[in-house]
Amino acid sequence: EICDGLQGLEGFPVKLSLEDLDTLTENRALCNDDGELDMASFERLIRYQLQLYVIRILAAAMEKAGREQGGGDEHAGVVLFVLKLMVANMSDFAQANAAGGRIASPSFTDAC
Repeated sequence: EICDGLQGLEGFPVKLSLEDLDTLTENRALCNDDGELDMASFERLIRYQLQLYVIRILAAAMEKAGREQGGGDEHAGVVLFVLKLMVANMSDFAQANAAGGRIASPSFTDAC
């Protein structure tokens, strides 16, 4: 159904194989008993794919900032690295928030 739906989108040239579908659905772990995605699982799939995309974009920007270090802002690479870490850990924060818990964060006062 995902393949049919994606092909129905105007200007969407992507074709998914069964292997792609297995990868996207975490070997069908996100699918229900009928092999379908419910709305919550579909949203999880899309959010995770978006997270991976942002991480790839940030990694490319970090690499570029590292090459151009001499003439540009020397802190740009550090800022991009921190953003990449934050994006990479977004699912941990979301899970903790959904569970009503907290993720321990380092205390700067403890280090002083």
